[in-house]
Amino acid sequence: MRLRAIILIGLFGLSSWAYAQLPTPQEVSFMRTLYQQQSLELAAQSRERLIENAFLLVQAQHTFPHLLLRQAEVGFDNQYHVRRYLLNAWQVHAWLDPSTLPALPQTPFWTAQWLSQTLGSYPSDGRLSTDRLAQLNSVELLPENGPWPALNLGDFYQSMSMQIKFRLHRADLDVFIAELTRWHKYREASKQLAAKLKQQQLTLSRLEEMALADILRPSILGQLGVQQTLHGQSPELERLKGEISDTQIARYYERHQQSFRYIERVSAQGVRFKDAQAAHAFYEQAMKVGFAAALATHEDIFTQHQGELSRDDKAKGFAYQLAFTLPAQTISRPVRTPKGRWLVIHCQDKEYGLYPAQSQTVRYQAMNAIAKEQAQANYRRQYLAWRKDLGLQE
Repeated sequence: MRLRAIILIGLFGLSSWAYAQLPTPQEVSFMRTLYQQQSLELAAQSRERLIENAFLLVQAQHTFPHLLLRQAEVGFDNQYHVRRYLLNAWQVHAWLDPSTLPALPQTPFWTAQWLSQTLGSYPSDGRLSTDRLAQLNSVELLPENGPWPALNLGDFYQSMSMQIKFRLHRADLDVFIAELTRWHKYREASKQLAAKLKQQQLTLSRLEEMALADILRPSILGQLGVQQTLHGQSPELERLKGEISDTQIARYYERHQQSFRYIERVSAQGVRFKDAQAAHAFYEQAMKVGFAAALATHEDIFTQHQGELSRDDKAKGFAYQLAFTLPAQTISRPVRTPKGRWLVIHCQDKEYGLYPAQSQTVRYQAMNAIAKEQAQANYRRQYLAWRKDLGLQE
């Protein structure tokens, strides 16, 4: 497959592979049209983004090549996403009308029973046995077609997500046909656009590489510790955190003490009502005459604390949490409690404390921040060195 070829290129040397990935003006123009769908700022930076994407692919090939194949074990393989990316890209450029693509040829033996018998039960560990995979590799789904080799059931199956695989094992023929149709459309679209790509001085293999780089960009940056990710840990950040000294943490603490403040005490008053109408009436009155004056005929829910709430009181319930949340010198609009009552809270003042330098809170936050700074600095240094090797100016 094409992706395996990309990986093999890296075996002959990272530097030569890196040179081959620098974008041509035609490729920059192609991607700029896509980026304009996201933002004009991104479009203006098209060439720089593509150059950085090339660097990121080199980093992935060198450090975590598994990402080039699949970002998550339970998800689709990357080539699945590349095909969707380019089908969309060609439509954005108005080069492709999907309705002009030939329909998937139907085969009589594609039935739910055939699918069930061929795939068998879903494997307990999610992985097909070697024998079963070999059997699937012998089943042709799409014939050889121009530049495309025949597609077998094994490659088709392996590209799917865990959820799709599970549905295929349950003999969901509609899913099978839908996913095979996606693959068929991509093959047909690339054939239909072969002349167009040549006219534009573009090649399918390079478009696939650029699409792959754009798709993997967040994951690679996350692995390198440069960008926050929603899932998973960055091995680079974990490595850097293991090298941080107590002295570095102490210095960070001294420079960022504002980041380690917490609300120690709150001066507050509050009134609880059974219905929203009464709460709103009180709120309007408090805004006119002041909270203390409006409170004269009501009971202050914080009386037992003499209006002074400690940090320990914060855990006592919704009203206390609201008092700590409000900015100082603020009267809250009526707020409905989880129990169906209504609150109006006046936060008068706040006193702040500072986490001790040796506290776990300080160590945790400082280590994360220092590691992130170092990861970003390392990345910047490596990227600039790579650009310099290629003769590119900063």
